[in-house]
Amino acid sequence: MKGKIMPKKDEGVHIEYVALDELRRWPRNPKEHDLGAIHTSIDRFGFVAPLIVDEGTGQLVAGHGRLDALLQLRDQGGPPPDRIKAKGKTWSVPVVRGITFPDPHDAAAYLVADNRLTEVGGWITKNLAAMLSEIAEFDDTLLEASGFDGDDLDRLLKECGEIDSLDLGEQEGPGRGNVAIMIHVPDRVWFERENDIRSALDEIAGVNNGIEIKVKS
Repeated sequence: MKGKIMPKKDEGVHIEYVALDELRRWPRNPKEHDLGAIHTSIDRFGFVAPLIVDEGTGQLVAGHGRLDALLQLRDQGGPPPDRIKAKGKTWSVPVVRGITFPDPHDAAAYLVADNRLTEVGGWITKNLAAMLSEIAEFDDTLLEASGFDGDDLDRLLKECGEIDSLDLGEQEGPGRGNVAIMIHVPDRVWFERENDIRSALDEIAGVNNGIEIKVKS
């Protein structure tokens, strides 16, 4: 029956393929979506994360953006992504079935939590920057598929102390040979750069708050 997904309460939690047109959105879903970013992800990785339906209401509690992206792709005549079953214009998507919340308010709260908890968790900046750097070095198109871009990576690296834009130049005079300077800001990564020792020290003069400087010849 088009536009109606029949509740299932006694089969346990499982994944079932459901036609896109049978899925019902949660009314007044408050979450916005970047469909362009979702398309980029699905194009690269295929369809990975199943949607989730509340059996009590028969409505989605997770996956509205992915549903919109799939409908848009289908209606524009695009090919079905990996792990999407297609028979002509009928596309079916993996859906988690068998979850029944006590009442619609619980289901609505889960819908919000599913989105909100990823926001409040934040990132470990140093680890994120290192992982994205490795991804970009392997394949820069993978960086975009991750939801980040080159500007994001540059910002993260700067936050970690990997500042490549600093250019103190060479100085002349006694005792002003080039050395490698290691600067460590607490909770940040090390970064090393060859510069004139005196110019470098002048540049960071007055900066403290636990910054540690090591010099090696």
